[in-house]
Parts: sequence; C-alpha cells; structure tokens
Amino acid sequence: MKAVSAGDATELAALLARGGPRNLPGRLPSTRNVSPLMLASELGHEDLVRILLEAGADPSPRVPRHLEDWPPHGWTALCFAQAHGHSAIARRLERTGASTQPSCLEEAGFAAAVHLKQYERAHKLAKVLENRVPPGLLERLVRFAREQKSPQLMRALRTVGYRRRVVSPLSTGKPPVDLDRTPQGEDAHLLTRLVQEGNHEEVRLAIERGVDPDVFVPYEDPPLVAAAKRMDVALLRLLLEEGAKVDISSTQGWTALDHVVARSRDAGPAALEAARMLFDAGAQKGLSPAGKPPRGFRILDAALASCRMDIVDLLFEQGARAVLVAGPANRLYETVVRPDSPCPDEMSWALLEKLYAGGARIGGDVPVPPRLIMLIRADRPDPYRLHAYASLWSYAAKRPPEWARLLHQAGLPSESEEKRR
Repeated sequence: MKAVSAGDATELAALLARGGPRNLPGRLPSTRNVSPLMLASELGHEDLVRILLEAGADPSPRVPRHLEDWPPHGWTALCFAQAHGHSAIARRLERTGASTQPSCLEEAGFAAAVHLKQYERAHKLAKVLENRVPPGLLERLVRFAREQKSPQLMRALRTVGYRRRVVSPLSTGKPPVDLDRTPQGEDAHLLTRLVQEGNHEEVRLAIERGVDPDVFVPYEDPPLVAAAKRMDVALLRLLLEEGAKVDISSTQGWTALDHVVARSRDAGPAALEAARMLFDAGAQKGLSPAGKPPRGFRILDAALASCRMDIVDLLFEQGARAVLVAGPANRLYETVVRPDSPCPDEMSWALLEKLYAGGARIGGDVPVPPRLIMLIRADRPDPYRLHAYASLWSYAAKRPPEWARLLHQAGLPSESEEKRR
C-alpha cells in the first residue's frame, strides 16, 4: 500500500515479483478498507493499475461495511476511477472484466461531474440522486467545491442533499441539531437582516452554523438579492461560494443581477465586478428572450438608463443579441433617445449605435400597459400602432437629424406617412 500511495511503480513491481499480496487491504485507517487496485484507481496511477492487473489483482472486490465515513460501502475499483474522472483507468478495468453495473456507478458519475466541473451534468445528476449520496463522499465533494470556489458546484451539492448542521452560536455543550428538525437557524429573517446590515463576519458565522444561504420569508429579499442591493461584492462572493441560487428572485421577481445593473450608475467598478461575478456563477434568467416583451429587456433597459457602456458590453458578451431580436425594442430606443436622459449626448449616441448594431429593431407590435389602454384614442386608425411610435417621434424631433435617420433605419416609420395609413 505504501508503494501505491507514493506512486512508486518500481517498488510495487518488485513487491509483486516477490509474491506480495495483490488484493489485501492496508493496515492504516485510510487504507484498511480498500484494495491496492482501488487505491491506485482513486489516485489515478494508470501505470500502477496496469502492473496490479497484470499481476492478477481482482477488480471485483467491494468496500466492506465499516464505521468510517470513507470509503463508501460497496464501491469497486471501477467506481473509484469513475468518481475522479480517470477514464483511461476505467476503460482498462472494464477490459479486464470489471462489472459495469455496480450500484456505486451512479454516485461515482456524480462525483466525476463535480471533479471535472461539468456543471450541467452535475446539476442533472444531483436531482436524480437527491439524498442518496453517501455522507463521506458528499463531504469530500464539498471540500473540493470550496477549494475551487465554485458556486455552480456548491448549488449542485445542495441540490443533492448537502446541508450544514445547525449548531448554537454559543457553546452550550449540547450536540448539533439536525437542520431538518430546526427552522433555518430558528429565524428565517436572520441571514437577510445580517446582509442588509453589511455584517460580513456574522453572515459567515451564520452560514457556518447551518443557515441556508437561500432562506428568506415572503415580502423580504433573499440574502443574495439583499447583498446585490448593497452592491456588496464580498458578500455576493461569500453567498455564491456557499451555493446560493444565483437566479433566486424576490417576491417582486427581481434577481440579484437585476438589482446590480439597475443600481450601477453611481456604483463605479463594483457594479461591473458584481455583474461579472453573477454571470460567472451562471446567471441567465435576467437575459431570457422569453415573454412579451422579452424578460431580458428589463435588465437591458436598466443598463442603458444607467449610462454604463461597460455593463452594456458585458450584457452583449453574455447573449443580449438574442434578446434584442426577440421582439420590438421600442422601449430601449426610447430610453436612449429621450431628451431628459441622464447620459451625456455622446454616450447616448454611442448606446444608440450599439443597439442598432446589436440587432434591435423598432416595430408596431408593442404590448400596451393596461393603464394606458383607456387613454389611447380609439377613433384613430390602428391606435395601438400609433402609440408604439408616438414617444420616439416626439424624442427624435428634439435630437440631431442623424439620430432620426438611425431610428428610421431601425424601423421607425415617418410620422406623416404612418398617420396617412
């Protein structure tokens, strides 16, 4: 076992040549429940696996029942190889007769998705294996996800069943209490309140005591949204690394990304860092092209109104073009062209060109808010179509001629021609 642990192929071959045991577990607590082949497969030593198999090592033994958290009961050498993404070793084991149907392969497949950072596969398998992953394996995967500082992996691990155990903030001498038996820290308001106060250390301690980073009560903000409202990059990072759902929304339907962009005008570099961090963690709901108007128009409108070209560029990097072509972008053009825009004229013109180059087009099929339906004069021909263009006509008349020409290229018809239709 010492030769396998050290990856010493020469020493292992010499031991086997002298008649050393091929399948006997080690004597140390860390190796007494695994065979040499299991350990070599886990560590990824392909040359040692080959030497052991050629010497007659058996790939079929399973980890026996034992009292330790690791290794998982019932695992074979193939499961250890699969769990750590050692595909070449797994193929070699299969060629030498290792069963491809042991029950541990599902658990190993999930572990492999985590180790290989296959986020979508990890989330998919997490839903299938919910509350079925052995605790020892789960703890190891959590440590790996924390080392990688990966919000996506932590969310998958929370989906599959990982929860910290709730403990008292003070040392009472009592044993830890299961999370399922105690409401999150006995106070669903706790984490949101600590985030709103900007108390970084107390937030960290609350999470360490077992408070779920997604817990909140109706009509209050989830902790991640509260951190976004504060534009607190450090708290956003802490919550994301603890597996907070990046697209969780408040009762009003606003996500953390929505708030970061909407509050970015005077937030300086922190807004761009926070937005990029949320995208890196998998935020996509805010840029959805679904709906009428598309859901993503809200965040694009907020970025344009905030006069943040860097934020707009980031949204384009993340797929804003797919949102722009999903429906008439009249509202976005209105935000940029309106004479009372807070942006300097040079910035507004640059944003206008950015919209047009990104595929945003103007059209007459624009949803009308219910509160305005009674105000639109129904005696005019096609009154809703005229309403769709009215603001743009008014704003364009107060801007330089080249603005009107670009709007016309984007689909804005002539006011006189439209009224003669």
